[in-house]
Amino acid sequence: MSRSFRFICTLIIACILWHSFTHAGHFPEPTPTNTASFFFGDFKINGVDARVGDEVAFFDPQGVLCGLYVVRVPGKYGRVPVYGDDPSTQSIDEGAKAGDVLTVKIWDSSTGTELEGPELSLTKGFYGGSSTPSLIPPEWQGDTDFALNIDTSTHFPRPDPSLYSGSVDFWGNLTIKGREPKPGDEIGVFDGDGNVIGHFLFTKKGNTYGFMHVYGSQSAISGKPLTFKVWEKSTSTEYPMSSIILRQGTATGSSLPSPLPPVYTDNGRYALDIEVPLESINQFILTLNTGWNFISIPIEPIDTSIGLVLKDISPNVNIVWSYKNETKTWLKYKPGMENPTLTSFEPGRGYWVYMKDDATLTVIGRDTSGKILLYEGWNLVGYSGIDNAGIETKVEGLTDRWTIIWNWTNNVWKHIKRDTPSILTPSIFTPTLLSKFTRGKAYWIKITQGSGVIEWQQ
Repeated sequence: MSRSFRFICTLIIACILWHSFTHAGHFPEPTPTNTASFFFGDFKINGVDARVGDEVAFFDPQGVLCGLYVVRVPGKYGRVPVYGDDPSTQSIDEGAKAGDVLTVKIWDSSTGTELEGPELSLTKGFYGGSSTPSLIPPEWQGDTDFALNIDTSTHFPRPDPSLYSGSVDFWGNLTIKGREPKPGDEIGVFDGDGNVIGHFLFTKKGNTYGFMHVYGSQSAISGKPLTFKVWEKSTSTEYPMSSIILRQGTATGSSLPSPLPPVYTDNGRYALDIEVPLESINQFILTLNTGWNFISIPIEPIDTSIGLVLKDISPNVNIVWSYKNETKTWLKYKPGMENPTLTSFEPGRGYWVYMKDDATLTVIGRDTSGKILLYEGWNLVGYSGIDNAGIETKVEGLTDRWTIIWNWTNNVWKHIKRDTPSILTPSIFTPTLLSKFTRGKAYWIKITQGSGVIEWQQ
């Protein structure tokens, strides 16, 4: 075999290999011109480094492909020339003009999927040197190097750290219906105004998340509760806070077990485990203050034993009282006491709880039907219906069989009377109008004599 023949064969093979690197075949090759902008940066798909063979393409406003790069190094693209229009060929549109907004599209070679527009997340790159952080959306300017990072969009928007001051970190484990999260699953954290101020995207197998920065906002102030949500990408399902279970994680190093509900604290670092349960189980969180609390729970605990329901806050509980409406007798529970008369903690029942110190009660259980029985005379009840529902609407089914309803919150008694002038309000009570039923609160309801047993749908 002659040397010249071997050289020609080598050149042919080199050309084939070079072509395979520069053109994978999904997007056509652009038409080169003598002017170009240049783009480069990080390239990820679902938070994972783009693979060799994935593609990035740039289009001008008329849809002309004017820049193409085939990934050679995982997670990186560029420096890719994005060609400008050739002014000498006015009848032909080869590329972009100064100020044109460019459209970015990508090709995911592993799934055979083309993505663009809202399916992509474009962010400024900061790499120094002669490069300039790209505008968002990117614009074409001749002979300029732009740093532009590309990823697929997330379900929960990523917060922009530059818009906020301060942060708190969360970390822990996430379990979704008994399994580990998959790449593309997400955790979103929201402030009181519904703004996303924290985000974590799972990019590999394993149930550990974090550290997740949760940024301070006008509504995320110290000690104010945060809302957590979970996105399951494979089923396109968003799980709200009411459908997930939050548990304190194990403190390690400088981190502490997270308060429940989670709160914002500048420079805090909390361990918080999150679970999306296998069955439809809800979580209800109730804040108990030092002293007396007049409360109820609107869900059915998995185990209604009062000792188990109050287990996590038991050291702070002094005594609990409830009332058996059908027999008009008081029931009592005290941690550690023998033979308590109050043995269960369940929806539909009201409770007086005296706390030695502040605590947060987290109840995990199932939704309840909201049906309870009312008896003649006084009834101490819990409310499980729609939160903050108008009382007059909710008692329509009782017709004229109720006379008065009382609630006690923060040392203030509130009441509402049916239009019965003969019912006197004791002067020791503040005449504050009660207008709404609230989940987690307890109420005294008086039923008229002769009404028998009433089934009340809350």
